[in-house]
Amino acid sequence: MGKVIDMQLIRYMNLFNQITGVKTDSCFFYNNGIFFVVPRQMLSRSIGEDSVNLKKLGSIIGKRVKVIGDVNDKNKIRNFISSMIHPIEVNNIDVTAEEVVISAPMQSRAMIIGRNKTKLEEMKKIVKDNFGKEVRIVE
Repeated sequence: MGKVIDMQLIRYMNLFNQITGVKTDSCFFYNNGIFFVVPRQMLSRSIGEDSVNLKKLGSIIGKRVKVIGDVNDKNKIRNFISSMIHPIEVNNIDVTAEEVVISAPMQSRAMIIGRNKTKLEEMKKIVKDNFGKEVRIVE
């Protein structure tokens, strides 16, 4: 379950720390954007007033930037995944010992899966790296 962080992600994490003053130990690419994971109590500080920090990071990096709260408890995987796929509506996110099952209507499933399953494969890798679980999407 080891996460692999390449030099580019380390550079992005250092830039995030310099601009926001919040230390992050995890970031990842998803849906043509970059997500930074910060402690929940530091969310508002990292975003900045009127999202100034996110706008500045986005203009420097050239990608959409999003910040989500860290998950300390395995039961909070639902919140992590909901934040990741927001604003897509899902019916339920069920977490078992081995997998995460996302039930969603047809239109939402299509948006979660993405063209050529790219978004689904990215999500599977992120969930596997962070939580050691498989992802399955059902009706």
